[in-house]
Amino acid sequence: MQELIYHEAARLFGLHGLRSVTMEDIARSLGVSKKTLYIWYTDKQELISAVYLPLLQATKQNCLAISAQAPDAIQEAIDCWQEIRLFLFRLQGGLLQDLQKQHPAIYKRYNRFCTLTIPSLFRLNLERGQREGLYRDDWSKQLVVYQAKAAQDLLQLLALREPGRPDWYTDDELVVHYLRGLSTPKGQAVIEECHMQTATAAI
Repeated sequence: MQELIYHEAARLFGLHGLRSVTMEDIARSLGVSKKTLYIWYTDKQELISAVYLPLLQATKQNCLAISAQAPDAIQEAIDCWQEIRLFLFRLQGGLLQDLQKQHPAIYKRYNRFCTLTIPSLFRLNLERGQREGLYRDDWSKQLVVYQAKAAQDLLQLLALREPGRPDWYTDDELVVHYLRGLSTPKGQAVIEECHMQTATAAI
């Protein structure tokens, strides 16, 4: 039952936002009483934490696993971006704004992910790419700090935009644009190879 409550709450929060969905709404959608929900969750705040904090932690752990398993720095960057994008997709439609205004403890964890975890991933990815000859050596660590800050702003923008709204760019184009500016000729060749593999997989 706890898993059913979790998934139904996540679905309703995604559709209607955190503020609009009540415990009674979730119980009604599941066809159970509110008392059943309170067996598993003390209140709505605990349920919201149970839905979103594990997602954030899983995103971080998945990125670390990707970093350990990726064959090179460029594939690592692309795969980590895909993982982060999946998480951002769960926060669209005003959910991030709701967390910021009504659930500051959860939003603080999200902000820590953006200000600490992501810059760390950027720095480690840069160092790996330079060791592999895929990234230029003239990219200083300070410049990567600025790049990471720009990425944080971008994450905020992507999370706040409305689902399905057309843009002049795609999320994948953004990360590829970043990587092309960072890469050596050897790195550019790896990027093109990744593009070909992605295109082939999509056919």
